[in-house]
Amino acid sequence: MKNYTRHILAVVLCLCTVSCRLVSDKGESIPEVIASQAGKTIIEDNRTYTYTAVARPVRVHRFTAPFDCVVESMNAREGGKAVKGQVLARLYSATLSASVRDAAANLARLEAELGKASAATVKTRGRNQEEIPDEMTGTAELRKKVEAAREELAKARKLQSSCTIRAPFDAEVTVVGAAAGASLSTGDELLTIIDPTRTELVAYIEAEALPEMGQVLLFQGRDTRISAVMVRCSPKPNRMNGCYECVFEPETQEGQPIASGTELKFKLAGGIKELVTIPSGALRQDGASHYVWVIKTDSTVSRRPVVLQEEPLDIRDGKRTVVISGLEGDETLVTGGFDGLQDLTKVKIRKED
Repeated sequence: MKNYTRHILAVVLCLCTVSCRLVSDKGESIPEVIASQAGKTIIEDNRTYTYTAVARPVRVHRFTAPFDCVVESMNAREGGKAVKGQVLARLYSATLSASVRDAAANLARLEAELGKASAATVKTRGRNQEEIPDEMTGTAELRKKVEAAREELAKARKLQSSCTIRAPFDAEVTVVGAAAGASLSTGDELLTIIDPTRTELVAYIEAEALPEMGQVLLFQGRDTRISAVMVRCSPKPNRMNGCYECVFEPETQEGQPIASGTELKFKLAGGIKELVTIPSGALRQDGASHYVWVIKTDSTVSRRPVVLQEEPLDIRDGKRTVVISGLEGDETLVTGGFDGLQDLTKVKIRKED
C-alpha cells in the first residue's frame, strides 16, 4: 500500500514539474510563447479603385474675438460676398476704450509738464547763459516719459483698430457666428470667409492604393471634368480605417471654379504592391479593432494595433493576412501562448514540434 501511494505521489510531482513555467532570476514566472515573423509580399493588383474627392477652399480665414467685447455691428451674412478691405463687423470693448482715453490723457499731462519745464529752462538761461545747462534737472527724464507715453498710446490705438473687422481678400462669407449686440469672450467665433476662386480636391485613400506624388488624375462630376495633380499626402489616424488624406491641385478648370463641397469621382489602378503580411494566428481582435503582440529585442512583448486590408488579395498563402498599417514587416510576432500577456511581459520563445 505504501509503495502504491509513493507511486501516485511521484506521478503528481512529475505532472506539476511539466506544467510549471520557467522562472527568471528574480523568481518571476516567464511564459513560453510560439512566435513567427511578419514579412513582405510583392503582388500584382489588377483591380481598379473608385474614389470620391471633395472640393474645399484653399484660403480660409476664421475671425475670432481678439478680446472680450460686444459686437457693435455685423455687416456680413452667410453666403454673401465681400471685397478686399470691406468692413465686415465692428466690435466694442469698454476696457479697451478706457485704455485709449487713459493713455491719451497721460500723454497730454506729460507733454504739458514738458512744455513748462522747457519754458523755464529758456527763461533761466537768459540770466546767465554760461552757468545754466541746456536743460534743467529732470527735463531729460521727462522727455523719456513723454516718448514712452506716445508709444503706449500708439499700442492702445492699434489694438483698438482691431475692433474693425475687414476682409483681407475678395471673399465669400460661409459662417456668421455672432449677431450685432452679442457679447463675446476672447477666442469666441465671429465669422469665417473663404476665397471662392481657389479650391483643392481632397480624398481619403488606402495605403496600398496611394498614387505617386505629382501624379495627374482625371476627376469627373455631373457637369465637371478636370485633371488635378497630387501635391501632398499625410496619414490621418483614426479616420476611415487607416486611410491617408490626399490633396490634389486642379491643373485645368473650365468655366466657373469648382464650388466648395462639390464631389468628383476618380479611379486608381492597383499595380505592383509590396504588402506587409503576418501569420493569421498572430492576429487578435478587440471589438472591431485588431492587434498583435510584438516580441521586442529585450524579449518583452508590446501590444500593437494594426489595420487590415479590407478586401482580400491573392497572396498565394491562405495562412497569412495583409496588414496596411501598424507594422514594418520584420517584427517577430506571438502566434501561440497568449494567456496572461501584458505590455512589457517578458517571454521565452518555444520551438514548435
